[in-house]
Amino acid sequence: TPLRERINNLDKIPFPDRQNWPFNIIRKAFPYGSPARYCAIMFASRGCPFSCIFCSRGNYKKIHSRSPENIIDEIKYLKREWNIRYIRFFDEFFIGSKEKIRMLCELMIKERLDVFWFCQMQPSFVDEELLKIMEKSGCIEIAYGVESGSNAMLTEMKKGITSELSKKVIEMTYKVGIRSSLNLLG
Repeated sequence: TPLRERINNLDKIPFPDRQNWPFNIIRKAFPYGSPARYCAIMFASRGCPFSCIFCSRGNYKKIHSRSPENIIDEIKYLKREWNIRYIRFFDEFFIGSKEKIRMLCELMIKERLDVFWFCQMQPSFVDEELLKIMEKSGCIEIAYGVESGSNAMLTEMKKGITSELSKKVIEMTYKVGIRSSLNLLG
């Protein structure tokens, strides 16, 4: 099918209608420990700015993200309606802007949302300052798109990172108190 017209303002898209989904799909148990915490999946953005050769994202190279306020509204809704305490952001590349991530984290702290959250990022995108505010706002895990430990393979894939950078970022993430997981391609 042909590509549909892109929606540039993601805040105009209503929150998913979770009312008609089976309860066990809505609220998966918190993955690390307490069964009293429930999890929901959210998307904060669409697109990825990188040119990795294994990806088929089409023409979605530009990141379109929801406003931090819109994301906070959905988190509040999930807490109120479903008792969600853990958010898994499944964006290909979380929000796409350090400034927007900082704004979201600051709002999460200000609003005292008291949620834990997960996201996916590329190692070249983070720094210690960003990681610290992410941890303070409740981030407990980042899945890094490392793909390989071989610099030759990373170059072939056009990842734009090195195994040394990935190692440094993983150590920095651990130091700040956030768990790291890795997305790898065999």
